[in-house]
Amino acid sequence: MARKDFYKTLGVSKDATEDEIKRAYRKLARKYHPDVNPGDKASEEKFKEISEAHEVLTDKEKRAQYDQFGDSPFGGGGQQSWGGGGYNAGGFDFGDIFGNIFGQGGGQPRGPRKGADLEYELEVSFTEAILGAQKEISVRRNASCASCGGSGHEPSGGGQRCPQCQGSGRVSMKLGPMTSQQPCPSCGGTGRAQGPTCKGCGGSGKTPKSERLRVKIPPGVETGSKVRIAGKGEGGAAGDGDMLIRIKVAPDSRFSRQGNDIVAEVEVPLADALLGGHTLVPTLTEQVKMKIPAGTQNGQRFRIKGKGVPGKGDLFASIKVKVPKNLSAKAKETLESLRDELKG
Repeated sequence: MARKDFYKTLGVSKDATEDEIKRAYRKLARKYHPDVNPGDKASEEKFKEISEAHEVLTDKEKRAQYDQFGDSPFGGGGQQSWGGGGYNAGGFDFGDIFGNIFGQGGGQPRGPRKGADLEYELEVSFTEAILGAQKEISVRRNASCASCGGSGHEPSGGGQRCPQCQGSGRVSMKLGPMTSQQPCPSCGGTGRAQGPTCKGCGGSGKTPKSERLRVKIPPGVETGSKVRIAGKGEGGAAGDGDMLIRIKVAPDSRFSRQGNDIVAEVEVPLADALLGGHTLVPTLTEQVKMKIPAGTQNGQRFRIKGKGVPGKGDLFASIKVKVPKNLSAKAKETLESLRDELKG
């Protein structure tokens, strides 16, 4: 069998310090750990390789033997052990690594959990979406019970730290060589000891609540944008979730939108388009007088600065030349005499 290159496995040089080896190992462990890649045999094998390399190279005696004799003293493989709290290789504790990645060990949430987020669809006008607005909505939700704080138990007789899981809400279960984290059967994953049922919520930990919420719509939102109101979602043992306001923008017959800009179609008489003139352009807040240069073409656009999304966009007046349908005999005669000139 070909010699295993433990230094290459960890991506370090042969004169790497122990700290450099540990840092390299941590980086690779985050990538290939079985909890991050469940069911992935290739990642599991890779993890075993880097664990073997780490175990040998961080042990001064083993590293000296490896540098002199190669991997033969180790039987071509290191010794991995599975600890009761999750995967443990070469005495290395993965609680620190995966606590940093997922917030708790092994990628599993621990202890009391916040309630679920709720969604509310709110329709706003085109003007409100562009300029921003303050809206009020009425909601009915199941908030955390004020009496028991969402635990479902009377505070005087329960709610203390669960003795089985020590307040973590999770217990370890052995699955062959693997250790899996499961919700604690004693406390149901809340991390709190059972006690008398809360009279305020009947043990559910939640109570119906109706309230009016003020929603601040920021300028420039679009359909599908979401505004978050913290702590106004479903109740939970670790607090209420959030309310997500999903925006739906109503169409406006006067305007269309292009990113942070808006477009308004403006009708201009044929005479003004030919000879020049002035017209009033609607904006979201007022009408603006705009000069029409002689020879303006149908579909030509003129920019009015600062009349789109505040601080970001403009308004474009798209010209629609209005051609008269009924001309007097004199007008027809005049235009006929100018036909060749009007052809441009």
